[in-house]
Amino acid sequence: MSHVITVEAIITIAVVVGASALAYAFTAGASTLTATYIESQRAESVKVKTAVKVVFAANSSETEVRVWVKNVGLTWMAGDLVARGDVFFGPSGNFTRIPHYEEGMAPPYWTYEIAEDLDGDGVWDPSETIVITIVLSEPLQQGEYYVKYVTYNGVSDCMWFSI
Repeated sequence: MSHVITVEAIITIAVVVGASALAYAFTAGASTLTATYIESQRAESVKVKTAVKVVFAANSSETEVRVWVKNVGLTWMAGDLVARGDVFFGPSGNFTRIPHYEEGMAPPYWTYEIAEDLDGDGVWDPSETIVITIVLSEPLQQGEYYVKYVTYNGVSDCMWFSI
């Protein structure tokens, strides 16, 4: 009879240990899932608060185009975030992504500056406008051109203009 009690005790201990291990694994998995959910909600919140508007575009020379983009959202963007954006440019039916300028790079490329930094902090704040300068390797021809700016988190606006 004592051997039955010993076996039952061992089985009970094994079940408790197994249940504890299962509970720990579930808790760790739930914690990871919660952290992932919180991070995705934060990223979505920033994206919802981000909005830009291409307000004007024109050629400034035979090989340069200037594009004015206004931050009409609720979020500010530091310089590295602005530079991580994408610029698409080209004539009707033949536009391409233009890379952001890196030292020593040959055209085509784009640079930007804040047109009027209202608070002088060097950050693209809501209601401020940046001027994107697209430098091309070949002279512009007359016709319709497309320009699009996409922020680092996928929010975009575009414009067609004529030369």
